[in-house]
Amino acid sequence: MMGVLTPLFLLAAAAVIIPLILHLFHRQDRKRLVFPALRYLQRMNKDHARKIRLRQLLLLLLRMGAILFLVIAGSRPFLRNSQGMHEPTATVIILDNSMSSGFIRDDQQILENLKELALQGAKEASPEDRLWLIKAAEPWETATTGSLTQVQEAIQATGVIQTASNLTVELERAVSILSSSNLPLKEIHLVSDLQVSAFRNSSNLNQIVGIPLIISTLPLLEGANNYLDSLVIGDGLAPLANEASHITVHVAGTDDQSEIPLRLFINDRIYGLSNGKSGSSTILPIGPFPSSQVTGHIERDPDFLSIDDRRFFVFQARPPSRIATSGEIPFFLSEALPVLVNRERIQLHPRATAEVHISIGGTNLNEVSRANLTSVVIPSFDPALLPALNRSLSDTGIPWRYEVSNQTGDSQLLGWERVLDMSGVIIRRHYQLIPTNSTINEGVEIRLSSGEPWLVKGLGPQGPYTLVASALDEESTNLPLTATLIPFLDWISSGHTNSTNIEGNYTTGDPLLVPPGIISVMDPSGTKTEVSEGQLFNRTGSPGIYHLIGSDSTVTRVAYNVPTRESLLESINTQMLEDRFSGITVLVDDADEWKNSVFVTRKGVEIWKWFVLMTFVTLVAETFLAASGLKREKDRTDLSPSAPNS
Repeated sequence: MMGVLTPLFLLAAAAVIIPLILHLFHRQDRKRLVFPALRYLQRMNKDHARKIRLRQLLLLLLRMGAILFLVIAGSRPFLRNSQGMHEPTATVIILDNSMSSGFIRDDQQILENLKELALQGAKEASPEDRLWLIKAAEPWETATTGSLTQVQEAIQATGVIQTASNLTVELERAVSILSSSNLPLKEIHLVSDLQVSAFRNSSNLNQIVGIPLIISTLPLLEGANNYLDSLVIGDGLAPLANEASHITVHVAGTDDQSEIPLRLFINDRIYGLSNGKSGSSTILPIGPFPSSQVTGHIERDPDFLSIDDRRFFVFQARPPSRIATSGEIPFFLSEALPVLVNRERIQLHPRATAEVHISIGGTNLNEVSRANLTSVVIPSFDPALLPALNRSLSDTGIPWRYEVSNQTGDSQLLGWERVLDMSGVIIRRHYQLIPTNSTINEGVEIRLSSGEPWLVKGLGPQGPYTLVASALDEESTNLPLTATLIPFLDWISSGHTNSTNIEGNYTTGDPLLVPPGIISVMDPSGTKTEVSEGQLFNRTGSPGIYHLIGSDSTVTRVAYNVPTRESLLESINTQMLEDRFSGITVLVDDADEWKNSVFVTRKGVEIWKWFVLMTFVTLVAETFLAASGLKREKDRTDLSPSAPNS
């Protein structure tokens, strides 16, 4: 039995009507035009006329056959062998075990359906095949390989990981694995719920050309889902010690049920109860708390995707920060600081008793560093002052320098959702922040849309530091004109009083940069992992509270929450999916057909080359037939003047 690898290419077979249309038009034109030669043709006998019509019919059939053979060759036909065996093939199975695969459908998780398909495909492998298993939600894990039994056991042991997947990255990873294989035949099996968000940051994956990509397109993501979308502590300002505050939680989703019970837990004890509605926010009062780090979570009754029905938080209840300033303070900054003073968020102190020093243009930076205070550096608008600023940074051991940027036009800020929403902030002018020591354990907190650092923090030889790339004036940025300025100043003036403090919330799967003094990390399950300073801790696949432990006790904690984009249960459009990839792509929308689709490219012998040869032979025959017809016509034309004398 014959099959084809790219059946959509057969649609091009419609082009065979082009020679027929041209033939019919040609016949019509010959009836309308009058040539002197027609007087000779009219004298031809009927046998000669039949020969002409036969030759024209053969030419038509040859031309249509050439197009048809070429189309068939393009569809890559193959002959199945009777045993269904295939040649040795290097195969990567991508199993999507991201958070959305935990959705309950027909009383079981979607992941169970995906695992069944993956196992079904693996059973079609032969002992000569080489298999790899990539778990899409665990990019920190190496691909599983080995015997067929080992790969099957790895598939069966796969569980839902509460992170987002990036299938584009995993496909690139699969191509990289296959490129190292010595087997000439390769194939990728993608088993996923095909959530739209899983194909982010992708263009056409041209590197897959030549590697058959078999994709399951079963409609799995169907149903309503409500989830806790966001959680804000005190309108963006963490509560002060012994001060009452509140938590705002937003419920999102597609299920418009009237009331959703919400429960607030603080320090592992239930703290409050409330109700929320989908698409609305609910405010729950909290505090007062003593000066300490507070942990907790808000949860709702579980639905068919229970993973996103809980959100965790960590904040530091602290006394007002003692702030000192140096240099020429910009107008908007001088107006904003008294607001924080009036709200008792900060206290203005001389440098001798301050905890944090805000230096404009590096003024008095050396003095403050010698006092072991936290330094916050905001550059001056005048670039002529940069040399003095860079000398101060060098003298204090801060491994960065400022340089004039050649970039023009407005930029936006990226990568700070876990601390403040600065999506509306526009940067019109900035300096380049250039590291002077590649070995430092610095952290880029905020980047420009161009990728350049805009705010960095770290621990220098003489204390913690924060560097901002723009002057805080309206010529450089619209930040002073937005409501974000106050919480931004509150953050930079209070978030660094403890050098090991890590502010904000993280998303599961995001790496954690281990700060100084930390020797182990304990995840929400209680498992401890030894770490070292500056290491990227990647085992952050579970939501909850992570404890960063020093030599004898917990130093600080951070909260990890599931990505909300995984809560949007929307599958990618099939046509959109086809547009994302180039090369051989086989879409399978039936579970029973899956086993007949995997390794389909190797279940027999491809015969497209024979159809290419038939195309060539047909074109050669058409050329000779057409040329002989023209020669006969020419000969008759040359003889036509003497015809009356014969």
